[in-house]
Amino acid sequence: MAAPRVTIREWDLSTRVPSFPGLYGGIAIPAKKGPVNKPYLVTSETQLLKTFTPNERVEVGYDLSYYSALAFLQKSNKLWVVRAAKGAKYGGVFLVKSDSALDNYQTPISLVAPEDYMFGADATTWAASTSYEVGARVVPTTSNGFYYECITAGTSSDTEPTWPTTIGDTVTDGDVTWVCAGSFDACLLVTGCNEGAWNNDIGVKIITDPDVVKEEGAFIVEVYKKDGAVVELVESFLCSRVPGAKDGYGRNIYVEDATEASNYIRIWDNTAIDSSILPKAQDEILYLARGDDGDAVTSAEMIQAIDKLSNPDETPLTVLMDGGWAFPEYQMELYKIAENRKDCVAILSTPYSAESSSDYVTQITNYRKVDLNADTSYAALFTPHVKVYDKFNDRFLYVAPDGYAAAAISETAANYEIWFAPAGPRRGVLEVLDVRRRFTEGEMDLLYDSGINPIRFKPGKGIAIWGQKTLLARPSSLDRLNVRLLLIVIEPAIKEALEDFLFEFNDAPTRALITAMI
Repeated sequence: MAAPRVTIREWDLSTRVPSFPGLYGGIAIPAKKGPVNKPYLVTSETQLLKTFTPNERVEVGYDLSYYSALAFLQKSNKLWVVRAAKGAKYGGVFLVKSDSALDNYQTPISLVAPEDYMFGADATTWAASTSYEVGARVVPTTSNGFYYECITAGTSSDTEPTWPTTIGDTVTDGDVTWVCAGSFDACLLVTGCNEGAWNNDIGVKIITDPDVVKEEGAFIVEVYKKDGAVVELVESFLCSRVPGAKDGYGRNIYVEDATEASNYIRIWDNTAIDSSILPKAQDEILYLARGDDGDAVTSAEMIQAIDKLSNPDETPLTVLMDGGWAFPEYQMELYKIAENRKDCVAILSTPYSAESSSDYVTQITNYRKVDLNADTSYAALFTPHVKVYDKFNDRFLYVAPDGYAAAAISETAANYEIWFAPAGPRRGVLEVLDVRRRFTEGEMDLLYDSGINPIRFKPGKGIAIWGQKTLLARPSSLDRLNVRLLLIVIEPAIKEALEDFLFEFNDAPTRALITAMI
């Protein structure tokens, strides 16, 4: 028998339902720059422009979804952005080893996955009368220090061609066309940090002079950016080809790791070449080449991009915006994501073409009832487009209302509670110049009865959201947006709190604690 004692037993009675984490937005943009199909948290307009535009401004011809994101960021500081692209490719340059007879050179072909580039190590020996696909790499039967890539598929000749030894030159071989793709002297590959034609405006210089570098076995990479006629030094990195190398301050300077911090480039090391060998110095700016934006983005690429926001454990989310991409198949994907996550709503817009029609009210209502034909409380539809001033290009244009409606929800959550209606003269006023259509009261009645939230132009009283309906077809409290906003806060919070009680005894004390907590 143990001696008498007091034993400490702690029972936490302060467990509570977690508080609302704050409002997060989400949008997919067919951007010219930025990581493709990877959610990226943007917290300011400056960060959005720096990450997703080549020159930190929205140019004429860019997708108008940029303006939805900018509108949201006026009232919020948490926006998940996913870049959608179709076949975009990297540009690059190769840096040869310091003792090579060759000069550093631009890549003659666009690059798809530079992190997997093998510097010709994957090339096979050329064979006669053999079928080759685009992208296949070969070396001549008698090595000449170069490797070649197939750019036109077909069957090779029964006689070996005369191989060119100038990077970028081509040779015909039966049905096949080969390009001189690279030299085995290349020790580094420099590419853009992500895909796109913007790569071609990025250049590098390489400094190897020990009196300048002042770090044994290291070199300096200077990064230049061209914007029209203006060329600017934007970054500089002290690098080494030795894995794990550190500078005098103990900082990692291995070239692949050091350039991970770059907003413009990545450098990939050819580990087949001894790490003590430096790249050849580059005194003049050598610009990356063959960066490509790919083909026009379709709903397929937009859906692939926005699906990256479907996991609530990875990306907190409150509102999903369509960015003016008013196609039924895409908007359906948005509200399906919201329905599956159960912690966000989709904010949708009507097509600009419907609003521009002479029979605009019929076209708008037909889009909601026939084309979209949605029946869900996890989405709300807004019309019409709003007129804004484009400060980047000194022009006026109409943009989708989704960003402004989502911004109204964000501002309401910050100043009131998220379940207050984000509409009307107190919480729905928009800072825009005009609307594509100034609806009459009768037209607004028809739109609202159809489950569409009109934006009202009222002389002397501004422009405001004049509805807060969801796309739920049946009469219910859930056909109001503020009710759904209330539930997307409460339901996930209770779910998270109840996870703490899994595998506990289903007894009176446990149930009492849960009841008190909720």
